[in-house]
Amino acid sequence: MSLTRMLLPALALLFGPARAGWGQTEASQVNRSDFAAAYVRFERTLLSVPLNEAAVAGVNRDFDALSLKFLMGRHGEAVKRLHELTISLDRALSSDPQAAAVSSLRARLEPSAFLLGGKDSVELHLMKLYAVPEPKEEGWLTVRLTGSSPEDVHSFPFQVDWQAVSYGKLVYPVDHKAWRLQPGRYEVALVTERGNAFLSSSWSVVSRPPVDVLRENALRLERIRVESPALVQALASTAARNRLLVETAVSESTTRWTLDLDRLRRELNSEIRELEQGRNPFRGRKGDTWRVLRHGGEEIPFRVFLSESADLSRVLPLVVAFHGAGGDENMFLEGYGSGILKRLADQRKFLLVTPRTPPFMGAKGAGLFEALVGVLGRDYPLDTRRIYVVGHSLGGLAVNGLLARDSGKIAAACCLCGFQGFGPEAKNPPPVLVVAAELDPIAPPSRLEPAARRATEAGHSVEFRLVKGFGHTLAVGRVMADVLDWLFRR
Repeated sequence: MSLTRMLLPALALLFGPARAGWGQTEASQVNRSDFAAAYVRFERTLLSVPLNEAAVAGVNRDFDALSLKFLMGRHGEAVKRLHELTISLDRALSSDPQAAAVSSLRARLEPSAFLLGGKDSVELHLMKLYAVPEPKEEGWLTVRLTGSSPEDVHSFPFQVDWQAVSYGKLVYPVDHKAWRLQPGRYEVALVTERGNAFLSSSWSVVSRPPVDVLRENALRLERIRVESPALVQALASTAARNRLLVETAVSESTTRWTLDLDRLRRELNSEIRELEQGRNPFRGRKGDTWRVLRHGGEEIPFRVFLSESADLSRVLPLVVAFHGAGGDENMFLEGYGSGILKRLADQRKFLLVTPRTPPFMGAKGAGLFEALVGVLGRDYPLDTRRIYVVGHSLGGLAVNGLLARDSGKIAAACCLCGFQGFGPEAKNPPPVLVVAAELDPIAPPSRLEPAARRATEAGHSVEFRLVKGFGHTLAVGRVMADVLDWLFRR
């Protein structure tokens, strides 16, 4: 079976309508935000506790096995195994008697967007995601909120009834009056009696009700008339960003999970003001911005990152990175290698763009990619001789397809754990680095190496590399710096 045929059914599970009734063994409460929190915690643990050489292969095999569970819809099993793997990596966690039980809990503060100075009370909602052995006695835990600055940290101790939480959601009133909250995004973690923290969710503190801001912005946007392609795209992005203020399926959105809603409110006000005056609010914008590309009646989400210290008087190299199945436009910036590609973009001052991959698959992908580059070219001073693409897994196949139909825009590309070679329709594709992971059960080297060899024999510039001891996903963080070195030499 080809890699494409293996991954497309998984995409249907992940990007199609939410499934109801997974069954108790599949922990129906588990959602994409739960998996995102578990994955971020895992990557942060890897960053802080580097693996010794003897453990690398086992951790990679375990991670790929749980990833396959997630791709096949066994979300509860996948999250549980990911928590267990994270705990096993850190000696402090593995010796903590509360660790397994605490990791099985979801802690959320309600309302999810808290109005500063308002009359709303705050509640802690505690829910068990999957079965684990319960501690014999009631214990004390702490909810810790961490904001954007080191001093913006708040806590709430509470006593948990382990047996009661096994039967359903527990709700605790939170006395927040002593907290000196600031508008912004807070990470919510559960902390054990030994001080070990487990990231669980995010919480927004806002200075205005998001639903009111949404409505006011929508009225202003309706009155704006634009004609130029740059402003049409800018208006579409601002309208889409406005809808993020009040998103119905928060639990299924990793984008909403990463947002600071109060900062988004301020940015939207500035964006709409610029549009009202006929100016493009995204032109030359630095930092990290979620946007959409409007093309053919669709809106495709993507994120753009440019270092605050980048020099806009000089042309910028562009790297477009396509995530694998199960991910989204946030994967490269928040996931792989704990966001290593974003850190490298900050250091090397290139423009980084991470679109949602599925729309770029197939025959329409090349036209969509050209439209994306066109939008970016109107917003930034692109070095059109240095446009690079990277793709992992399904993203690698998307890149593979783009290269076969490339109109000469792409200078070089890397396909990570996803490559099928070129057919006779491919006309002089750019240089390609094909990276395979030795332990990969999804796109094994035994499939990728022959495809790369056939492409080379057909006269294409294709280089094959093997990452020893690594599996399908963790290889990305391991090789990303080397991949950029290879691309930028072309």
